[in-house]
Amino acid sequence: MTQLRRRLSATALLSLFSIAQITVTSASAAAPVGQPSDCDCTDDPPFIRDDVARAGLPLQLDVLLRRLEDPSCATAAVAARALGTLAQAAALGPLLVALRHRSCRVRVAAADALAHFRDTAVVAGLTVALRDADRRVRTDATWSLSRIGDRTAVPALLRSSNDSSGQVRQAAIAALGEIGDPRAAQTITAALRDPEKHVRQAAAEALGRLRRAR
Repeated sequence: MTQLRRRLSATALLSLFSIAQITVTSASAAAPVGQPSDCDCTDDPPFIRDDVARAGLPLQLDVLLRRLEDPSCATAAVAARALGTLAQAAALGPLLVALRHRSCRVRVAAADALAHFRDTAVVAGLTVALRDADRRVRTDATWSLSRIGDRTAVPALLRSSNDSSGQVRQAAIAALGEIGDPRAAQTITAALRDPEKHVRQAAAEALGRLRRAR
């Protein structure tokens, strides 16, 4: 039974590698003309190193940790997401370091991966990521804090509800509703008047959650 579980985990992880490679390639192709690259580390056309792809049979944590530091942004980002899926304690520190990677692609992947961990250091790291220069990093860090559900993140999420990006504001309001802290009621109510429709919708849903949580 244990061997079967390992095989199933390996299959799932290899699927993750394939999906991530397609996603990275598509994202690169869809980048707006004239926009600066979100990745200033070396990326041949985006690819996944062979030893990372083989790590699933059997799963090799050390390979993924090494490839988290790979000069290819695509490889490092996929390694980060795979480490999140594993949720092993040994990956926590390296993923927190990856939140400060020079490529936003890797920072986004690390922010997503950290949603699988429950640790005060994770909440602290994601809270700092809410101030990242890149909107995508801030958005994904916000959604991860929502999934973790730790109330110590509420003050930072309240600040993010005033972010210049509508996507970040939407994620912050949704996270506040998900966490269900009554301190957020006034901020969520104010978001009902946000200029962007998807933020207003998130506010209405979040208020409903707060009322049900009483």
